[in-house]
Amino acid sequence: GFTLLELMVAIGVFVLLAVVLVGLLQSALGTWDAGTSRKDVYERAQTVFTLLTRDLQALYAVDVEGPDDVVYPLFGDSDAEGRARIRFVAVKGSIGGAAARLFDPTNRRGSTGGGSVSISNPEAWEPELVEVAYALDPDPAQALLWRAERPWRQGAPG
Repeated sequence: GFTLLELMVAIGVFVLLAVVLVGLLQSALGTWDAGTSRKDVYERAQTVFTLLTRDLQALYAVDVEGPDDVVYPLFGDSDAEGRARIRFVAVKGSIGGAAARLFDPTNRRGSTGGGSVSISNPEAWEPELVEVAYALDPDPAQALLWRAERPWRQGAPG
């Protein structure tokens, strides 16, 4: 058999190994959770950037005075509660870059540039426009970016 001293040393070594293994497991799980959280943040950011890119590609150009005077209605202001937001006018739908080329007034006049118009009378055709707004959640603890869309009314207050 074993003496009492040998059993106590063996149990002590076993307990020490168990404590070290539990510590390593906790550290590994903490690293795993941090990596998962970071991955979730990157995936959310990618979704936001993708949506914002698609919206900005559909940004609508307004011909103001002549063929070279083009304005992109883009506003940085505050909503009724004083929260900062960005608003702009875009072509309704998610046709992205094609919208920017198709509805750009300089392309409608046949000037040089990217894209071609496949509408029989592009000057008489007006696309359906929407106002797109992005604003952060008013609660600073919430890492949320809100997106809203409504029909565009020229000259209407925000």
